[in-house]
Amino acid sequence: MDDLCELDQTHELPVPEAKADLIKFVDDAVQANLPEGAEVERIIPHGESLWGRTAKVEARHADGRKLSYFLKVHIGAHSHGLMASEYHAMTIIHETMPELAIKPLAYGGYISNPNAYFFLAEFRDMREEMPDVEEFCEQIALLHKQAVNPEGKFGWPWPVYAGSKPRTYPLSDSWEETFSAGLRATFDIEEQVQGPDEELSGLRAVLFDKLIPCLLRPLQSEGRSIQPTLVHGDLWHGNIAIDVRTGSPIIFDPCSLWAHHEFDLGPWACPRHRIGEQYIYEYRRKHRKASEPEEDFEDRMLLYSINFDIQSSSNYPENLTRRELVKDTIRKLISRRGLQEETKTHSDKAQPPMTKQGIWETTHQSTANLAQEKQPTAPRVNVKFLN
Repeated sequence: MDDLCELDQTHELPVPEAKADLIKFVDDAVQANLPEGAEVERIIPHGESLWGRTAKVEARHADGRKLSYFLKVHIGAHSHGLMASEYHAMTIIHETMPELAIKPLAYGGYISNPNAYFFLAEFRDMREEMPDVEEFCEQIALLHKQAVNPEGKFGWPWPVYAGSKPRTYPLSDSWEETFSAGLRATFDIEEQVQGPDEELSGLRAVLFDKLIPCLLRPLQSEGRSIQPTLVHGDLWHGNIAIDVRTGSPIIFDPCSLWAHHEFDLGPWACPRHRIGEQYIYEYRRKHRKASEPEEDFEDRMLLYSINFDIQSSSNYPENLTRRELVKDTIRKLISRRGLQEETKTHSDKAQPPMTKQGIWETTHQSTANLAQEKQPTAPRVNVKFLN
């Protein structure tokens, strides 16, 4: 689920049409993946989704028990890849940390509609609430420690979706290579949606030519190493809820890949998110020290946050708020790494002069309107099961 509830609400957000009739009945392919003898009593809409439809399926089993299931349905060219990627990611998360994610049961195509694909899972009642900092960070750290790719590769063998558009994270021994390929694809998608931007093109060149090698290559050089860990991939507060039965955090709507574990902290570095700095501090203080070089940690967080901001911009045509945040963050990194001359080399267009406050203040000012949405009186969107 992209961060809809945090977008500048002065912009009208185009929502792709989803077919309501896809969840007015239980397709035979879905029925075939319910336990043998289960009889569907009803299917009702449940939650919201920008990209598809979600429902609760209530069934009576052969032994008389009543159980419910969660159904997500997408339609269109990318539906199969989207459902496959989510199913495989949720399977690994659930097998590693059963209480942290719903149990996936199946994915596949509708028999009644060859363009529709579904994801079926156990149903768990959730409430929209911020997780306890200590418990949540402990659970995420355990996931990162235990879910390690046995083949030692970064990347993901399926397309990764954040919204409705796929991007590829190629399997590689190099995290720099995998991350660069995925981020480059995301920038390309964003440009197709929002149109070209000469200033961003120059900043982007410095990002890929200088900043990414400067910040990620040292993780795997001079005797240093990192493990390819399963990350959720979009771990902001809209993809986190509280399990009503257990009272513990639960995560959903993954955009997973085998990655540097700190990548999952990237959304926490975005000022607009309610899962923020206090969670980063707790994660580092008690559960996982920053990777070496430790002194680059803050800059790596800024780098990873760029992925989530440009990804968000790609989902909402004509809303350039996130694009401006990306430009501000790249400028900040350029300043912090002393690469101002590189910016001039990569772009004929002069960069806007910095204010006396510096880049951090510029970035902060750009997010001021978004930050106001954190106040209790701000309008919010029901984000449960939104994808």
